[in-house]
Amino acid sequence: MTYRRLRPTKNISTEKFKKLSDKVCDKIKEAAYESMVNAINGDKDSKDKIVASSYYILHIQQEFRDYCAVIAGKYENEKELSDISECVSLFCVDIEKIIKYKNIQFTSSIPQKSIIAYIDRKSFKKVLSALVLNSAEHTTSGGKIEVRVEETARTVKISVYDNGSGMDEETLKHCTEPFYSRNRFYGDKESIGLGLTMVKYFIQDFHGHLKIKSFLGKSTKVEIVLPKVKEPVNTEIHSEPSSLSGYDDTEVLIEMAPIL
Repeated sequence: MTYRRLRPTKNISTEKFKKLSDKVCDKIKEAAYESMVNAINGDKDSKDKIVASSYYILHIQQEFRDYCAVIAGKYENEKELSDISECVSLFCVDIEKIIKYKNIQFTSSIPQKSIIAYIDRKSFKKVLSALVLNSAEHTTSGGKIEVRVEETARTVKISVYDNGSGMDEETLKHCTEPFYSRNRFYGDKESIGLGLTMVKYFIQDFHGHLKIKSFLGKSTKVEIVLPKVKEPVNTEIHSEPSSLSGYDDTEVLIEMAPIL
């Protein structure tokens, strides 16, 4: 097991680090777009696989860039009243096309009604992408991933479930820390260990709550709980909703399948 963490250095400032990372990320983006263009000339199966792989490359590039922007104090978002049901529905249509080549069953359960929360839509989509791609990375052919949206009187819960490899106790303890990874692979591409770090950051920014429940060798379920906003007559926002009372910032439940 490898434990990687970004450590501060006197040789480079966070501003210089961000500019350097931007250049690296631009190179990754160029390679990903070139891959998708080349896929047009291939057969359908090859094209689907290349497009899916390129989507993952772009996601990793954006994930790294966002993290660098956060530590440099340069990350910008535009939170607004948004329909969670609509956001998740649109995302599921797109992501199903990306993960289908791995022969993973993808399903979703989303209420046919508006559920309003105060979020940055782009950041929220990044959260969903990180969770579903992470599930796909740890679910073998023939497995399943489910995205579900549920509501209570005060909250909306978005959950991503998979019946993949699950996490052990050590991984659960550190899974939201930056650059923590178990040398995991998605195809031939190594994870950089920032997915759950950025998920935690965004959810806290939305005044939400994150819970991770995993059974080693069986399944993982990640739940996001956000405060609902009653749909107002006047959509002007005067203040952000308060944090959910009774919830910690992050809760990790360590539950492992018994050793047979």
